[in-house]
Amino acid sequence: MMPDPAWPLLGKMLTFQFTANYNIAFSLPLGGPWLNWLIAAVITTLIIYLIRLWSQPDNRLVVVALILIIAGALSNLIDRLTYGYVVDYLELRYFTVFNLADIMISLGAITLIIKSLRAK
Repeated sequence: MMPDPAWPLLGKMLTFQFTANYNIAFSLPLGGPWLNWLIAAVITTLIIYLIRLWSQPDNRLVVVALILIIAGALSNLIDRLTYGYVVDYLELRYFTVFNLADIMISLGAITLIIKSLRAK
């Protein structure tokens, strides 16, 4: 069976291309059923931490970052449990194939890193 053709979004640099990702973020070669348990444990821990920060107004940026990470991780976990892989569809030439959930996780993590660096 032929793979689906890539649709250019930004020329050849960014294309829309279906890819089944059996690995973790950025297609790093880690996978298997234990990964689902690890992801679920991380999500649960983040939700507990989020609930503790929710009522503190000075932590709103952290709360937004955690919501992005949790939503993205849940989306990828649902894909894993439903299909056995994560559906990736944005191919960045010379880098990797990713999806909207990966963007949300990355933005949340970058926000937390910047916030912690500024706090010091």
